[in-house]
Amino acid sequence: ELKNRLISSQLFKSKDLIMDHFKNDIIAKMRKAKPRNSRYRVPNVTVNRNTIFNNKHDGKVDTKCEWTTFACILRQLKSSNYETLINAQSIQDQCWKTKFVGEQGIDAGGLFKETLSNIVDEVMSDVLPLFI
Repeated sequence: ELKNRLISSQLFKSKDLIMDHFKNDIIAKMRKAKPRNSRYRVPNVTVNRNTIFNNKHDGKVDTKCEWTTFACILRQLKSSNYETLINAQSIQDQCWKTKFVGEQGIDAGGLFKETLSNIVDEVMSDVLPLFI
């Protein structure tokens, strides 16, 4: 019985490594099954930071996923069937080009990273209640 507890304890401790292995294997198989589109184009995404800032400042909560940065990006990527996310080969790939309404800037990677940062901030705050 003690031996069984030790084995189960060790398996429990290594579950993250085991699950990562299976997850990475599944992702690799999916990528191989779907050939990368050579004519693939990174979509342009427009974000109105003034509206987002004003809503956050007024204490609004985006319970319907309508006005946050996350919602704007999700809605616009949905129209391309998320192809940009499927075709990304690594986390460093720029999945979209960002344009901020009323602001000048050419997205060579910085605006994209800023939107990712904004999304993480929203997910971690009370503005976007995705998690319980």
